[in-house]
Amino acid sequence: MAVGERRAVALRALFEGAPVELELLALAAGLRLSTLQKMARREGWVSGEMGAKGAVTLQSRLRQLSVSVVGQLEEASMASQAEGRYDKARLEALGLMLRSIEKLGELTQTPEHAADEQMKSDAEMAAAIGTINQRIIELAREFAATGAIVPGADTAPAGAGST
Repeated sequence: MAVGERRAVALRALFEGAPVELELLALAAGLRLSTLQKMARREGWVSGEMGAKGAVTLQSRLRQLSVSVVGQLEEASMASQAEGRYDKARLEALGLMLRSIEKLGELTQTPEHAADEQMKSDAEMAAAIGTINQRIIELAREFAATGAIVPGADTAPAGAGST
């Protein structure tokens, strides 16, 4: 296969979502792999895949840290109950650590995670609205079945006005 054809194949692969690797980038750019590797090292390139893995790793580390701090809070609380007095400074420090970990977790969420959370929130809201809507319909049907007339309510059909 000619160089131009290999380059076109590499460009198409990248466009269609192939994993971005230096070999494929070098081929697509028409550069030697060693040249691109040197450039990446010199400029400190970080692959998107590694960046996402780093964010996931950070999230898991923050989860582990929060579990540890919660455990320390539980221990401090039980020790305080046993002693009959609270170590206010320690409890406040642990609480501050936990809030800091929580804030870091919010700041380091990947866009994909944030989008997933938003979709869950939207789905929950849609379900709640659907339930409320269904209940309104049920109540309206029950009320209509009683044949009750609401004083002062316009009983004329919509769009039927007097001329």
